[in-house]
Amino acid sequence: MNEISIQAPVTVDRAFAEEMLRTIDNPQQHGVHILFNSFWKYVPEAVTQKYLRELAPDEAQQAFMDERHLGAPYSFEALTDLPDGSLGRALHRYIIDNNLKQEIADTYRAYHDSLERAGALDRMPEAMKFSVLRTYQTHDFIHLLTGFATNGLGEIAVQAFCLAQHRSPYFAIWVSVVTARMTYLNPDKIEATMDAVTEGWSLGRRVGNLMVVRWEELLDRSVESLRLEYGIAPEGRAPSTPASAP
Repeated sequence: MNEISIQAPVTVDRAFAEEMLRTIDNPQQHGVHILFNSFWKYVPEAVTQKYLRELAPDEAQQAFMDERHLGAPYSFEALTDLPDGSLGRALHRYIIDNNLKQEIADTYRAYHDSLERAGALDRMPEAMKFSVLRTYQTHDFIHLLTGFATNGLGEIAVQAFCLAQHRSPYFAIWVSVVTARMTYLNPDKIEATMDAVTEGWSLGRRVGNLMVVRWEELLDRSVESLRLEYGIAPEGRAPSTPASAP
């Protein structure tokens, strides 16, 4: 008889598991971005290849990934010159009203570049490097177009939305951390957390792909017209038309 070959199961590296627990325990102190960057030191090559295959689930996203577009800087102050209701004017108000940092994408890129120079990202594929940098550039636009708030549940919904449209491990790690926290530390948050995950994921599966758009070049377009174009309800947080049955 021929012997049946049994492949060893792929498992979570125990050193990485310890880092993951640090993020689950205190995501404010040991953020998802830290966990994402350290992930590549430990991840089995087979898992990396699976993520690379899943990273662009449609042709438009594959073309965008191949292009490696990163938006050029724009003047934050000049956004106030744009019409009321425009994406740029809404972005300015959104950042001011929520006390956010307008330069967060540039700050993350500087941090990313410092890790790369130090050799800390040597095993991170180039596609993943581009993906996470573009993720930081588009994050606030995704909030605006989807209508999800900047509070905790709104942030969870946005990450689940992005995971539905772009299978980056960054978003997957985000969702895994919040679901682990609800499971092991905050069972009273299960309903609210799962509602946020479900709402974001469902919307991401039902509307046009927001992850491939050069939002910096559409700042003068109205938020309402952009939502209509990508199939989002005028007020956000829902498809513009009922989803068809699968």
